[in-house]
Amino acid sequence: MSKKLLVAFDFDHTIINGNSDTIVREMLHAKPPELKPSDSWTEYMQTIFNLLHKQGIKESTYLDVITKIPATSGMIDFLSFLNQPEIEVIIISDSNSIFIKMWLEATFEEESIVSHVYTNEAYFDSSDMLNIAMHHDPPQDWCEMCPKNLCKGFVLAKHLKQRLDEGIEFNNVAYVGDGRNDFCPCTKLQVKDYIFPRKGYYLAKVLDNSIAKPNFTNEVKAVVNVWETAFDIQQHLSEVL
Repeated sequence: MSKKLLVAFDFDHTIINGNSDTIVREMLHAKPPELKPSDSWTEYMQTIFNLLHKQGIKESTYLDVITKIPATSGMIDFLSFLNQPEIEVIIISDSNSIFIKMWLEATFEEESIVSHVYTNEAYFDSSDMLNIAMHHDPPQDWCEMCPKNLCKGFVLAKHLKQRLDEGIEFNNVAYVGDGRNDFCPCTKLQVKDYIFPRKGYYLAKVLDNSIAKPNFTNEVKAVVNVWETAFDIQQHLSEVL
């Protein structure tokens, strides 16, 4: 069985117009600690969550803050447009499962537009402290392009293989992102596929060669279309569906 399209999204600065981690960090009364060179961002965020817990921040406060983060322009309409039988939508994000779940449920209520979310697993413990774990356990060491907690290219390739094993093959794949860790999955796409980097952000700059690509990266084969609003992406994909 074939489906027309798989659309894989980043979350921060792509679906939402902001970074969920740094927005939550702003709740700290004191100046936040510096990120240690030896720590990953995921480990750093656990330190932030520990400090917020000591400050008395509970799940309800996180919910209030996360659900107030606006979507990027046109994104809610675009995600609703993608809610079609022949289209599958997934999220591959360096955020965490709690933040993404909170935002999606508040935005779309019972509508299950996103079929899979691949991210760092998070949960609230009995004391209402937010805990986070790396997506890869043990941490990945095979991809120099990605942080140790999550190789997005590996996750995308694994999802495509899993769906193929289940009898689902996609005619095209589209990847929508903005940041440094969104480059790796772009190298996994074929000439028939599409990359949508957000204008003005790292991914768009590295793809148009305005900044240097890492010397260990693979060639990007897919068609690149820069977007400012999600309506731009919808217009491009409407032409191929």
